Amino acid sequence: MTEVEWQEHNYPEGLLRFLETDPKGRKTRLCAVACCRSIWHLLEDGSRHAVEVAERFADGQTTNAERRAAVRMCRGVTSGAEWAQDAASRAVELCPFARQYSLFQLARFGLDSSSYTKWFGRAAVEEHDALRRRNSSTEDSRQVAFLRDIFGNPFRPVAFAPEWRTDTVVALARQMYDAREFGAMPILADALQDAGCEEGQILEHCRGTGPHVRGCWVVDFVLGKE
Repeated sequence: MTEVEWQEHNYPEGLLRFLETDPKGRKTRLCAVACCRSIWHLLEDGSRHAVEVAERFADGQTTNAERRAAVRMCRGVTSGAEWAQDAASRAVELCPFARQYSLFQLARFGLDSSSYTKWFGRAAVEEHDALRRRNSSTEDSRQVAFLRDIFGNPFRPVAFAPEWRTDTVVALARQMYDAREFGAMPILADALQDAGCEEGQILEHCRGTGPHVRGCWVVDFVLGKE
């Protein structure tokens, strides 16, 4: 993949395959969490619990055993024909790829269709494919935006100077991360400039239209997260 393709590509699978080097899987997992939270009102309690556990797991706040238990509970909620019927009944509102991609990513399955089939059953996969063809453009764009917010531009790595981490900068970033509310990103840009940061990629990202989610590369830089 080239830098132009990274900036213009509108299919999350292509970006994900390029990002297979994510060493700890934290950022990939947080992207899956963001996808799930974007359709939070459509998820059952078991699915929501799995998302919350996965989010804590990404930051080392829960165990792998708890994660696996949450995935088993979630799998029971969304398996086979029941999932297909549920997705079909909500075709206009539901973004099926977000749900399926997020759940299999939380389980750390691969990206190939055989993983879908193993988990959801062939009928559900076929229904998912049909729904996605009818309702994919908006969801693909949303997921690509999450990926770019979390991973930045891998073709132009940015160095973050320690002196930019003033008390104000860190407090702003921590508040947004903890609350999952990123409306103060432009204020973070101002605080970073006050601390001496003139890095264009950082300031432009903070002042851009977003979206911003947990794992945002600038907030992660400020908080020293990988």
